[in-house]
Amino acid sequence: LVHLAPGSVVNVAEQGLSGTAGGPCEFPLIDTEAPAGSVSESGAAAVEKPDDPFDQILSVTYAGAVAEREGKFEAALAAYRDIRDRWPSATWIHEPIDRLVRRQLPQPRVVRGGAATPRPASAQPAGATSRTYALVVGVSKYKTYNNLQFAAGDADAFAKYLTTERGGSLIDCRKTRDQPKPSDCQLQVLLDERARADAVRSELAELVRGRAGADNTLILYFSAHGAYMCRVSDSATLKVKVCEPGQGESDAYILTHESDPNEPATSAISLKELRGIITEQAEQFGRVLAFIDVCHAAITDFPRSTRPNPGQIDSAIQTKRGKIGVMSAITKADDIGEEYAYEVGNLGGGHGAFTFFLVRGMNGDVQPQDNQVFFSELFRFVQQKVEATLKEYKKLQSPSTGTTTAKIAVVDDASKPPGIDIGEVNPQTVQLALNTKRGKLRGLKIAPEDAGPGQDFDTFETALASGSVDRASTLLSGIAPGLTADALSDKRRRLRVAFEVQGQDVILAYLKGDQSPPSPGRFRDAERYFREALALAPDSAFDRSRMLFSRGRQRIFEGRYQDAILLLEQAAEIDPGRAYASNAVGIAYLEFSKGDKTLLDRGIRAFEDAARLAPYWPYPLYNLALAYMELGRYDDAIASYRKAMLVAPRYSYLPHNLGLIYQKLNRADEAKAMFREALDRAEESRKRFNPALVEWPERAPILNALGTLARGRNTAMAFYDRALKDDPRSAASRHNKALLLAKDCRNLNDTRRLWNEATALEPRNITLWLSLGENLGRCGDWTHARNAYEEVVRLKPDYTSARRSLAPILVRLGDSKAALAHLDHAASLGARRDVAEERADVERILQNLRPRLSVYREAIRVREVVKK
Repeated sequence: LVHLAPGSVVNVAEQGLSGTAGGPCEFPLIDTEAPAGSVSESGAAAVEKPDDPFDQILSVTYAGAVAEREGKFEAALAAYRDIRDRWPSATWIHEPIDRLVRRQLPQPRVVRGGAATPRPASAQPAGATSRTYALVVGVSKYKTYNNLQFAAGDADAFAKYLTTERGGSLIDCRKTRDQPKPSDCQLQVLLDERARADAVRSELAELVRGRAGADNTLILYFSAHGAYMCRVSDSATLKVKVCEPGQGESDAYILTHESDPNEPATSAISLKELRGIITEQAEQFGRVLAFIDVCHAAITDFPRSTRPNPGQIDSAIQTKRGKIGVMSAITKADDIGEEYAYEVGNLGGGHGAFTFFLVRGMNGDVQPQDNQVFFSELFRFVQQKVEATLKEYKKLQSPSTGTTTAKIAVVDDASKPPGIDIGEVNPQTVQLALNTKRGKLRGLKIAPEDAGPGQDFDTFETALASGSVDRASTLLSGIAPGLTADALSDKRRRLRVAFEVQGQDVILAYLKGDQSPPSPGRFRDAERYFREALALAPDSAFDRSRMLFSRGRQRIFEGRYQDAILLLEQAAEIDPGRAYASNAVGIAYLEFSKGDKTLLDRGIRAFEDAARLAPYWPYPLYNLALAYMELGRYDDAIASYRKAMLVAPRYSYLPHNLGLIYQKLNRADEAKAMFREALDRAEESRKRFNPALVEWPERAPILNALGTLARGRNTAMAFYDRALKDDPRSAASRHNKALLLAKDCRNLNDTRRLWNEATALEPRNITLWLSLGENLGRCGDWTHARNAYEEVVRLKPDYTSARRSLAPILVRLGDSKAALAHLDHAASLGARRDVAEERADVERILQNLRPRLSVYREAIRVREVVKK
C-alpha cells in the first residue's frame, strides 16, 4: 500500500476490515526500496498470518506491488483484481487497476497466415517508417442546447484534408454501407450524436492502442461549444456575471453532444483533462498536434488568471520525449468570459474562422520552408487572418499557441498538391456573414440520426446505431463465433460504449435535479446498462461507480436508506473527483433522517462535498437548502437557494422553492417575487426549448403557487385552471381549487370530485386526505370525512391528530365505541392529557345512548320473531 500510495496511512476500519485491535490501525510498513522478494520484519509477520482478512489483503497487495515494481504487470494486475473481487469494500484498489489497464491495454492483433499475434507498442506496419493517427471531433447538434451551424462541417472538412496526400493519406475508420471498417485505420471521426464524452475517450484509447512510436504522430481536433466555468454574483439582482481575471477558480470544457453545462465535470471534457491527454501521449508519440476550435480554449494550457509568456508555454507542456504543438481559437478580450470563437457565413460557404484559415494554411496558403510547413508559420498565418476577418465585424478573436520547440512540421511534404477545396472568402454584408459564437448556450432538442435507407434492422451495426443496445447485444452473441479476434474486440468495445451512453443519459437527467427528475425505473435501467458495460470491461472503474450509484438511487426510492448509503459511498470512493455520488449520499441521509440532527449533519457534509467538487451545479445547493429547512435554519436555506439560482439562471424550480420558504415564513411579498421570477424562467425556457408543447408541467406548480397568494377568489381560480391546463395530472392544483370551492360549502359534488381525482393521482399523500377530511367534516359531509380520516390512519397508524379528528365524526355517525378506540390508541401514543377530556365527552354521549339502544335492539328482535 505504501508503494501504491506513498506516505499514506490506511484506516482499516474505513475499508470494512478487522484489525488486530478491533479499531483503527496502520498497515505494517513495507520497505519499497528493498530487493524484490524481501520484506521488513513487520511485513513478514503480516504475510505469515493468512487467516485474518486484514493480513490476507496485505499479503495480496504486497505481492501485486512487488510484481508491478519488477515490471510483471500482468501478475500485478491479477493480484489487484483478486483484491477487488474478494473485498468489494476495498474501493482504493480501482485506481492501481485503472493505471495498469491503461498501461497494459491489449495490443491490436496483426494476422499472419491466420494466426493472431500481439503487435508491440512501438511496432510499425510493414514497409512504413512513420504513421500518423488522428481523432477529429465536431458537434453542431446538441441534445438540449442550441445548435451550431458549421462545427461538424469544420471537423468533416479537416478530416477530409487528412485523407489527402498532402494531409498524410490517413485511412478513415468510418465504415460505409459497402465497405466495413478498415482493420488498420488511422482517422477516427466523431460528429454530432456520436461525439459524446465517453465515446471520445473510448475512441481515443482505441486509436492510440499499440500505435505509439518515436516516429509516429497523433493529431487531435475539436470543434464544438465551449463553456467557461467561473461566475460571480450580484446578490441584490440575482444576476450572474463571469469572473474577472484573478477572481475565483475557473475551468473550461468542450461540450459534447449530451453535455450539461451545469455539471460539466460529469458530462463534458475538461480542457485541463485534454492538456493531460496531450502531454501523456507525447510520452508515447514523437509528435502531438492539437487544434481546438472552441471558446475559452486557451485554458488547455494555462491558468486563466494571467496571460502566459513564451517561457511559461514551454514549461507548461514540456515533456521528456515527444514534440507538442497546440493551437487554440480563443478570443482576445478584456473580459475572459466573453472570449468566443466565431462562425462566419461568408468563409467558403460557412465555417468557423479558425478552422477555415487553419485548413487553408495547411492546404497551401502558407509558404513552405525546406518543403515543409512549420507550426509557427501556420500559426502566424491563422492568427493574422482570423484577427483581420473578425475585425471587419468589430469582434476580437486571436488564436493562441503553445509548443515545445520552434520547429514542428505540420505538413511533412509540401510538394504534394492541395488536398481539398474549402472555398474562398465571399463578400457579404456584416449582418449576414457573422453567424454564431461557440460559447453561448441555448437549447433545441433534435431527433436521433436516421440509420439510413436499405439497412436491415436485425444487423448488429444498425441496432447499435439506432440505440437498441439489448438487440445489438443479442445479435453480437450470435455472430461472435464467425468474427476475427480484432473484429469481435472492436464490436464489444462499441457495444460497451453504447450501454454507457444509455446509462449516462439517466445520470444527465439526474444532474438537472428537480427540474426534470428521473423516475425510479430509469435508475433501474441505468444500473442494468452499466452492469452490462462492466461485464464487457470488468476493470472499468467508470462503469462500476455508476452501476453502484444507480443501484443506490433505487434503494432511496425503496426506502432502504442504509443500503443506499453504503452503495453510494462506495460509488463516491471509486470515483472521488465527481460530485454526483456525494450528492446522492446526502439525499439518502436527508430522507433517512426524519429530523435526526446527526443524520442531517452527515447529509449536509455530503452536500457540501458535492458543492465543492461541482461549484456550478445547483442540485447540491438545493439539497443543502432542504436540509437547513429540516433544522429550522431558514436564513441558511434562503442563502443556499439564492446561490443555486445564481449558478443556474435557467432553472425555474429554484426560485419556486425559495418562494415556498418565504410563504412558510409569512413573507408574502418576497414569496410572490420569487414565484414571478420562476414564471419568467419557465417562460424563457419554453421559448428556447419546446414552444409548440400543449402541456407545460414546468409552469404548472408556479401558477398553482401564485394562486395561493392571489387576493381574490376569481383570480386564484384562474391560476388553478391555468395550472391544470398546463399539467392535467397536477394533484396540488386540484387540491387548492377544491379548498377554494369548500370555503362556502357549496358545490360539494365538484369539491369531492376534485379531491377524489387528487387522491387518485397521489394516493399516499397524507396532506390531501387530511385536507379532504377536515373540509368535508366542516361542511357536514360526515361519511366522506370519516373515509378520508380512516385512510390517513391506515397510511400512518401513529398519527394521533388524525385519530382525534376522526373520533367526533364517528360519534356523529353513531359509532361512539369506535371513537373511544381511536382516542385510546391516541392516548397510548403519548397524547394522554390532550385526549382525556375528549374521551370523557364521548363517554357521556355513550352513557346517554345506552338505554335507548337496548329498547331499539329489543324492538328489532320482536320484529324478527313476528316475521317468522
